[in-house]
Amino acid sequence: MRPGVFFVVIVLVFSLTALSEPVPAATEQFPRMQIKLASQSPEADLTSQAVKFWGDTVTQRSGGRITFQYFWGGSLLTMLKSGR
Repeated sequence: MRPGVFFVVIVLVFSLTALSEPVPAATEQFPRMQIKLASQSPEADLTSQAVKFWGDTVTQRSGGRITFQYFWGGSLLTMLKSGR
């Protein structure tokens, strides 16, 4: 399976999970957290837009308890340094 197709499948699975109804008791006790997400794609790329949509949905559904910090376009790590 091509890496791009695999990534889109993973994003779709997480999107469907994020769109399900949260359990009220679980979200009240869940600690606040910020997830740092790095992508090799530029921010304007279609896959990046899907990831951003997913992150915004998770943030909204968690009542702002889960937030994301994005690093686009390989700004944290290049493909050569990542071991691929």
